[in-house]
Order: sequence, then C-alpha cells, then structure tokens
Amino acid sequence: MSHVELGTALGDLRERRTALRCELASVGHWRRLVRAKMDLTIARGAAPRPLSSNMLDSRPQHAALLPILDSLAQVPSEGFPLGELPNLRDLDAHLASYENDLRRELMALTDRLVEQLAEDRNHHALD
Repeated sequence: MSHVELGTALGDLRERRTALRCELASVGHWRRLVRAKMDLTIARGAAPRPLSSNMLDSRPQHAALLPILDSLAQVPSEGFPLGELPNLRDLDAHLASYENDLRRELMALTDRLVEQLAEDRNHHALD
C-alpha cells in the first residue's frame, strides 16, 4: 500500500470514528430524555405526599418550598400518561441496543486505526 493510500485510509478511519462519536453523543442525549420522561411519568402516577406546613412553619428559611412544590404538582398529567411507560421502556431498550452496536463499532474502528498508524510508522521506517 502506498503512502498516499495509507494517508487516505487513515483519514477515512478518522472521519468514520468522529461520526461514530457524534452519533454516540446524540444517542446518549436521547436516552437521557427518554429516561427523564419515564421518571416524570412514574412521578405523576405516584405523587409524593405534600410536605407538612407544620414542620415548615418551624423552619422559616424553608417556607418558600411550599408554593414552589404546589406549582410543580400542577403539571398537567395528560403530558405523562402511565400507559406510555411500556413504549418508553421499549424505546430506551432499542436506543441502548443501538448505543451498544455503535460502541462495538467504535472500538473495532479504533483498533483498526491504531493498527493502520502502526503500519504507517513501519512504512515510514522502511523509507
């Protein structure tokens, strides 16, 4: 393989590796969003018990919590239907599988890149 062909192969490997890393970052972001929606859906289905105003009255530095939590509890529940949980879990599992495939491909590509770099160094040593 000529020096030009080695350089092109290295460039292609680097470009593919960069594209895989960008895709992995996107998949990670999507998984965080799906898991957050799952958490919100579960939280809406099992709302916590309100904080005790008696307890908060004796701790005036925390009194501002009640109105904030009250407004948070007013989030419309139709945005987080419990029936959507199985679909969200399936979506997360599918994204996890895709993420694992990308990671395996990235590791294999990185190995090829390292091998190619070593071959390129050996080629230069022979020149």
